[in-house]
Amino acid sequence: MSDKLIFVGTAGGRASVFRRIRRSGGFLLRLSDLWIHTDPGPGAFVYLHDMGFDPRNLDCVVLSHIHLDHSSDINSVIESATDGGKKRDLVLFAPLSALEGENRVVLPFIRRERIAKEFILEEGKEYEYKGLSIKAVMKHKHHHTETYAILYNRRILYVSCALYEDRMLEVYPKNLDLIIINTTLYEKKNT
Repeated sequence: MSDKLIFVGTAGGRASVFRRIRRSGGFLLRLSDLWIHTDPGPGAFVYLHDMGFDPRNLDCVVLSHIHLDHSSDINSVIESATDGGKKRDLVLFAPLSALEGENRVVLPFIRRERIAKEFILEEGKEYEYKGLSIKAVMKHKHHHTETYAILYNRRILYVSCALYEDRMLEVYPKNLDLIIINTTLYEKKNT
């Protein structure tokens, strides 16, 4: 099967997500013969089923950060992908803040009983799994949360909720096949 990108929802920030102005739920990638779900936010579990996608086909789940508009369905997606723990080959890529501490979003029993392997995202670190390469290219500060721009197979860059920094021009790779930039506002607003 060839590479694919499927948007589960396009969201647009908390205001549009939590008022259901636009669908959320992250996106699916098919790379290296693996299905990867990135940022399963509100509705991801239901939207996957609505699309006719069986979550048990997922191989990996990736979280860029812990904000609910990117992570609220993480536990239900993992539970469904592992068929309630019967299937034990799901891999998770996530910041440490998603897994530990008072603000963690992945429940301890899900982590302990459902995940086959965890990769803790750290800036500049590249991870390999069954022919899939995931690199946490750059760490961003987004509302005091550890947030990562993620590079898939050295070809697809996902920039999640990041304010522009000049350093991006140096750190982000060139000549990519696709760049997904998740922005809410094109100008800073005083609220």
